[in-house]
Parts: sequence; C-alpha cells; structure tokens
Amino acid sequence: MDEKKSAMKIIEEVCEDICNRYCKYGDTVDEDGECEVGRGGEECPLMRLY
Repeated sequence: MDEKKSAMKIIEEVCEDICNRYCKYGDTVDEDGECEVGRGGEECPLMRLY
C-alpha cells in the first residue's frame, strides 16, 4: 500500500517536474542545481511555493 504524501512533498515534486521539463532555464542548471536565474540573483517564481 502506498503511503500518503504530504502536500509539501507533492508541491516539491511538481516544482521539480516543471523545472526539469518546462522551464526555459532548465538546461542551464549547474552542478549545484542552480539555474541561470538563480545564479543571476533573481528568485525563481516557483520558490514561492516552498
């Protein structure tokens, strides 16, 4: 039986999916997992969900 996921875990997974598949900066991620926007000092709009 699958254990129930918390709302926070679901939001994290959805954000990761969006970053990996739909974000126009997804291919700019470095070894620390930071994309071009983050390295430029801007905040990713998805971070508001965390």
